[in-house]
Amino acid sequence: MTTYIYEPYDTIIARDGRPFTIDPGARAETLPFPTPSMTAGLLRSQALLNWVGAPDSNGRYDEEHIKAVLELTVHGPLLAQLEMHEKNIQNWFVSAPKDALLLKQSQNGTGKYLRRLRPAALPKGAVTDLTDSIAPDLQMLQMDTWEESKADAMPEFWRWDLFELWLAEYPLQFYSKKDPQDNILHVAEIQSAGKISQMMFENHTIKSLLKSTRTHLKVQNDTRTSQDGMLFETNGLEFTYKSSFTHEVIRLGLACDASVSLSNTAASAGSIEKYSVAFGGERRFGMLQNSTHTLPPCPKAITEEIARTGRCRVFLLTPAYFSEGYQPTWLLQDPFSTGVQAVLKAAAIDRPLTLSGWDMHKKWPKPTVRMAPAGTVFFLELQGSAEQRKKWIEHVWMSNISDDITNASVYWNTISQSPEQFRRDGFGLAALGTWTEKEAKA
Repeated sequence: MTTYIYEPYDTIIARDGRPFTIDPGARAETLPFPTPSMTAGLLRSQALLNWVGAPDSNGRYDEEHIKAVLELTVHGPLLAQLEMHEKNIQNWFVSAPKDALLLKQSQNGTGKYLRRLRPAALPKGAVTDLTDSIAPDLQMLQMDTWEESKADAMPEFWRWDLFELWLAEYPLQFYSKKDPQDNILHVAEIQSAGKISQMMFENHTIKSLLKSTRTHLKVQNDTRTSQDGMLFETNGLEFTYKSSFTHEVIRLGLACDASVSLSNTAASAGSIEKYSVAFGGERRFGMLQNSTHTLPPCPKAITEEIARTGRCRVFLLTPAYFSEGYQPTWLLQDPFSTGVQAVLKAAAIDRPLTLSGWDMHKKWPKPTVRMAPAGTVFFLELQGSAEQRKKWIEHVWMSNISDDITNASVYWNTISQSPEQFRRDGFGLAALGTWTEKEAKA
């Protein structure tokens, strides 16, 4: 695996699929974060340039070359904080987990605290619309205690060290003291005290990527002047963020793993690759280069705890395609032949993310597909021995777990009819955490 970093030199437009016509007042909207298919297309396009060269006069490559790059597997993208003077990764950021609730502590909303959702059997006499034919073993998610506080807006991205604590089920209760060292997470102290400051939480999260709106106009070729009434707008994502704690400007970029190096010679393996590339809507420019960093490994304590208890949470770090909507069918079928049978007990999932795209080879739109959004959490029970569970964890951690494509109408590429194409594109990148069951109340 080779890790690649993309740093935008301009805003990024991740088109949301709504029509962007030539009508006056048209606006090109953007998704909150670039999709895996965008970074997969970026890496594969650069691989074609490196391996084959420029396309033909019609802007196309041979289908054999297209098939070759479509087999390139991508893991990501993840949001990365870049070092100030080097294009290297300082911190990872992931989508906020859906099993976390941020609540207001007082009427004026100055204080906040986190609560965790856990699977629990329904109280006696309670019923739901989840019938036996749909989800016979699915449990509801509940808080440990009843809360009257109102929910607050959850930051969209958590820094990895904070997210890792959530994976291991540390309480992460807030206290009000402000400390100059709130910029640093001391894991041992948090583990013993079970608390972090609210300031520390805010410093280890990003509310959202800022959007920049630009107004454009149509220029007439003959007079080089604007044409009356022909105005349109674009919204793009800014990849800089001002810390509310230190007030410093943070450089952000996209990072992902590729199954092969993009370089065209074996001699360049291990050397720095740098490419000036166009990316996203309106082909705005940025720098693509490889990195010595790798995706974060699974913490040993989490591996040991899951192997011992047979319970785990699966977190989606990128959107995922599931043929049955919410259920990770492919993952539940022991695809890695580890001898572990996974049973879905509960799911924390938001409304589906509707994605499309543009087929750069055939020059037509891709079919619309509904995806489980990043941040989705699945609660699983793993049946098997401790050693089998460890093998399962090794295979699933930072792997893509989207379902096989069984419906021909959702194939995004007419050349590659591989059922695992969504996994190759980076959809369904997974991390694992522990969980303990909440006791039901009568």
